[in-house]
Amino acid sequence: MIGPMVKRADDVTGLHPSQKAVLHRLCLDADDRGGDTSRLSISDLCRLTGFSWRGVATARTKLAKLGLILVCAAPGERPDTIVDPKPLQHKPVADRVTRSKYKLSATKRKRIMERDAYRCCKCGSHLDLSIDHIVPRSAGGSNEDDNLQTLCVPCNVKKGAAV
Repeated sequence: MIGPMVKRADDVTGLHPSQKAVLHRLCLDADDRGGDTSRLSISDLCRLTGFSWRGVATARTKLAKLGLILVCAAPGERPDTIVDPKPLQHKPVADRVTRSKYKLSATKRKRIMERDAYRCCKCGSHLDLSIDHIVPRSAGGSNEDDNLQTLCVPCNVKKGAAV
């Protein structure tokens, strides 16, 4: 039988397939526990979804940023993941995510990636790459090539809006 949390998770739109799979597994665990709290670790989620540790961690981070889950832990304890039923009931994710009107063209993205040899400028990784503004647009940065760099998603998330 499908529980109430899983039914709500299935209604969420606009998620990447890995995010959807992680949310679905967290909701299944929460339903099994009879509430809205899951005790699945990142390692458990890797085993259940078949995704890499980095993929699961990135998906969980994005779900938390969207307000669909809350990860919390007491010092020295295993973290709990609370699946928030309110966002799942009210708005699909696609309604809350705003797309930038300053989207980079595919040609520019390719040019920046080629310039950086398809490697992260911080750690050298060649996986899960994205284009990042060195000086963020929110701080007056431009879309010029000299203000763009290739970063992997984990390094980009760590950097945030810092210069």
